[in-house]
Amino acid sequence: MVTTGALIQALDAVISHSYWCVTAVLLVGGTAKLITQADFRKVIRELELVPQGLTPATAFSVPVVEVGLALWLASGIAAGVAALSAALTFLSFAGIIAHQLRRGGGATHCGCFGVRASLTWRSAARDVLLAVWALAPLTPQPAMWLLFSGAGMGCSFLSLSSSQATTPPQTPPRLVSSI
Repeated sequence: MVTTGALIQALDAVISHSYWCVTAVLLVGGTAKLITQADFRKVIRELELVPQGLTPATAFSVPVVEVGLALWLASGIAAGVAALSAALTFLSFAGIIAHQLRRGGGATHCGCFGVRASLTWRSAARDVLLAVWALAPLTPQPAMWLLFSGAGMGCSFLSLSSSQATTPPQTPPRLVSSI
C-alpha cells in the first residue's frame, strides 16, 4: 500500500525538476515567435499594449527574453532568480491575456507558441500554472506548494472566466405601440 508520505515524496522528486518543463515551454515558445515574426507582430499590434512604433521591437524582444530565460534556467546559474524571473514572465503573460479578455476589444489571439492561438481564459490559467510550476522547486515541499497554490489560483481564474468582459451598456430597444 502506498502511503500519502511516499506519494508526496515521489511527487516532490518529479516536481523538483519541473524547471525543465518550464525551460522547454520558454524555449519552444520563444523560438516559434522568432520564426513567425510577421504573425507575432500582428498579435502585438492587435493587443494594443505598446505604441505602434514600438511594435517591431516588442515583437522581437519578447521571444528573445523567453529564449534567454530558457537558457538561463538550463544553465543553473542563480537558479532561484531565474525561476522567479520565469514566474514573473508567465504572470505578465497571464495578466495581459486577462486584461484583454476583460476589456473586450479587437485582440483574438495571444501569439502563444508562435501560432495565432485563441485568446482564452484557459491560456491565462496555463500561464499562471506555469508560473507556479517555475517556483515549485524553490519551496521546501514542492508537491504541497503545487497542490495549494494551484488550487487557489485555479479557483480565482474560474471566477474570473465566469464574469463577462466589460462592454458598454446597450440601450434597450424601444417598443412601438400600434395604438
